[in-house]
Amino acid sequence: MVTWTGWYQNLTVILENSLFQGRSGIAIFFAILAKETGKERFYLAMKDTIGKVVSDVKDQKNYLYSTQGIGALDGAFGQIYALTVIAKIFGIDDYIEIITNSLSYVDADMLHKDEKLDFVSGVAGVLLTLTSVADMSNNQTVSKLIDSCCERILDKQVNLEVGCAWRTSNDRILTGLSHGVSGIVAALASAHKINPDSSLKSAILGAVSYETSQFNHDIQNWPDQRYDKTRFSIGWSHGAPGIGLSRLSMASLDFVDPSIEVDMVSSAIYNFKGEVFDYIVSGKASHIAFFNQCKKTPFNNPQQQKFKNKLICELLSDFNDNRAFHLPFKQNRIMANPSLFTGISGIGLCLLQACTGFDSNLPSVWVLD
Repeated sequence: MVTWTGWYQNLTVILENSLFQGRSGIAIFFAILAKETGKERFYLAMKDTIGKVVSDVKDQKNYLYSTQGIGALDGAFGQIYALTVIAKIFGIDDYIEIITNSLSYVDADMLHKDEKLDFVSGVAGVLLTLTSVADMSNNQTVSKLIDSCCERILDKQVNLEVGCAWRTSNDRILTGLSHGVSGIVAALASAHKINPDSSLKSAILGAVSYETSQFNHDIQNWPDQRYDKTRFSIGWSHGAPGIGLSRLSMASLDFVDPSIEVDMVSSAIYNFKGEVFDYIVSGKASHIAFFNQCKKTPFNNPQQQKFKNKLICELLSDFNDNRAFHLPFKQNRIMANPSLFTGISGIGLCLLQACTGFDSNLPSVWVLD
């Protein structure tokens, strides 16, 4: 096992197991890097990094969920997702057994009582993780937990003048992937693909209608609704790229047409004028990730790929000039945040996919595919 350090609020910290900025996310980066390059040293780095996650998921049983929370990015289900991805890539049967055993300790009441609901910390992220597990091992426990997540999300649905949505962070209705409509609707869509349901379909259509209606055509972007004063973001978390990734993940549904939103997202990225960092959460890597996914769909066009190449050149040029990526905290040549969503693993993963295109069987981790 290895220990990773990184930056958090300008402090050097030991990274924990989380998918967002800990071992689970870093291990996924090494897993995909090993698969794409065939280099054993990256596979060994993955195994060393995921070792603590494996032992915790295996040994902590119900304490894993009660002490770390259910979050997919900041809690226990992110670790389940990481093991699922690695098990799928390398066919590690032991991980599948560990996942199945661990899920048997999940208390359905935790899901039924969840108030966060969202992609990062709530039942939406849990649902996306479970549907990923179901691709590999759809047993009765997984099916029941999927149903519990869907029931909770549908119970908390708020009908609006245009469509529907959910109250999440600070009891606000938000657009976007991390805490908003896009993350929840992507989760419902993943469940609908497994078991088509009219209630899920209705919620998906209503939520897409609401979020589309919030696009500001003058600014060419969605507002970041976390704030009383109107602001606009341009990252995975609360901006257009995350919304675009959510819609692309739903492209196989015959009742959703992502083409309108794909054009809107592309326009938002082209026209944004504020400061843009390099990482996934609110930076250029999320733009590259969106255009990478577009390239795998019928919604791809030459302008997207030309702009993506421009972003990659800017990002690499900035790194060459400063020997560091542009991240929203102090860093230097010696110390850079290695995390997936807030650091260089995520940037590296986006650049790797831009270069190789990725095997079609590899997951889109940005929507917990």
